[in-house]
Amino acid sequence: LGLFGLTAAAWFHTLNGIRHLAWDAGYGYDIQTTYRSGRWVLIGTGVATLLTWLIAIIAWG
Repeated sequence: LGLFGLTAAAWFHTLNGIRHLAWDAGYGYDIQTTYRSGRWVLIGTGVATLLTWLIAIIAWG
């Protein structure tokens, strides 16, 4: 369970970092885009975490 949480935290940090890079480039400052990109980060975190563990379990199986 701890490793699953660590994986989720790593993906969240990575995806939110990409979001911040877009902000540094001047994109996504309006409030609607900010909320939308935040939701996409959360969705992407969930999907990437599940895919990471699915691939790991298949590879170790």
